[in-house]
Amino acid sequence: MRYWIILLSGLLLISACAPTAPQSFRETFDDTHNGWTLVQNNQAEIAIGGGQLRITVKQPDSLAWSVAAGKTFGDFTLDVDATPLAGPNDNDYGVIVRRVDDDNFYRFEISGDGYFNIQKRQKGQWQKLAADWTESSAIRKGAATNHLRVVCAGRTLTFFVNQVQVAQVADNAFARGEVGVLAGTLTEPGVQVAFDNFQVSK
Repeated sequence: MRYWIILLSGLLLISACAPTAPQSFRETFDDTHNGWTLVQNNQAEIAIGGGQLRITVKQPDSLAWSVAAGKTFGDFTLDVDATPLAGPNDNDYGVIVRRVDDDNFYRFEISGDGYFNIQKRQKGQWQKLAADWTESSAIRKGAATNHLRVVCAGRTLTFFVNQVQVAQVADNAFARGEVGVLAGTLTEPGVQVAFDNFQVSK
């Protein structure tokens, strides 16, 4: 069972300025990267290819994310398919919503061993929004694909895995922001997760 809060290990992913306010956004990662943050360094690699966005985390105790830069949303539904490709099941992967900057956003993630976690990062500090790493039978373990959904409606945030609601929280720290995906490691490096069929709808 996991009770570890992952620390950000110096990976700063900077998005573009001048955000827009689209009504919806769909990304299959088949063509151009549409402003997604791409990175390659000794800590992580974030790349698009083969119709997927892949995050590889090379160091232990690290978290990496990519956002669709410049596209901000307030109330919306986010859907994405996520598939672990390599590394231990003691991992984490998921989505970011209402990202103001790298120090302020919400994070919903699951693990390959069947747990989920919900936090917000405010002024650079992680805060729990639900019980830490809660087990759920809705999560497909190991290298299976999981469909993640987040519904943001005002201060209410509702979280689903494979069409099953796993949690709902209320928080008014961030009213709108960018959206993205994330992956992380605990004690073992080498986590790789592929994301596909990313969609935001009003």
